[in-house]
Amino acid sequence: RTIFKIKEGYGLPCGCGAHNSVDQWRERVEMSPEMYKLRTAVTNSFPITMGADFSLFGPIEDAEEAYAACSLVDAFVGYSMRMEEGLGPESKDHPLYKIFRPS
Repeated sequence: RTIFKIKEGYGLPCGCGAHNSVDQWRERVEMSPEMYKLRTAVTNSFPITMGADFSLFGPIEDAEEAYAACSLVDAFVGYSMRMEEGLGPESKDHPLYKIFRPS
């Protein structure tokens, strides 16, 4: 809700660095490297589903996974907005047009 409130009230781009939350989990020490990367990718991309314009991700070693997850989620959001609201992305560089071929 905070993202929407700031965007609505101030018209500013909004995002967050949610990836830090994964390191706060008690189970973190028991996570396999694969599970950590999966949970971090989901955590990095989730704010986009809530209207974030950007996601501060980490650690830098996980950039490939973060970009892949965030771009896929951004494409899904773009597709949903197009189908539900008739609003397409402003730029043809949007992940929607790089991942899918919408008609």
